[in-house]
Amino acid sequence: MNIPKHHLELPAEAEPARVFIEALVARYESQIEELKQPVRALYEQVQSLSEQLQKLVSDALSQPYCQLQTEFATESQLYVDESPTKEHNAKAWLWVAVAPMLAVFGIFANRLRNSLIALIGSIRRGS
Repeated sequence: MNIPKHHLELPAEAEPARVFIEALVARYESQIEELKQPVRALYEQVQSLSEQLQKLVSDALSQPYCQLQTEFATESQLYVDESPTKEHNAKAWLWVAVAPMLAVFGIFANRLRNSLIALIGSIRRGS
């Protein structure tokens, strides 16, 4: 990168400073280029670890979640609501089911009946 010259001519004694500044800028740009690949690789590693962690947590919660679904079947009162949100920059729906002694939530791609069933298990008709 060339540093644009000021509209005034620099005195001859300022030439070494200009050359030094241009060298610093060139070194800076070179270091930025050298860092791009390691930073990109680090980002990909973090993303991969994040996905692995998400799977571990999901697997660990699977059994307790299934137990909650069976408990919902015995509850006399059940309230359900959903709200729009985003998941990976795509539209998604945050569903919540609440009973007097328990609550669960989940994020689903839509507001369809199958999302509700995935959240609470089978749907029973009112009592």
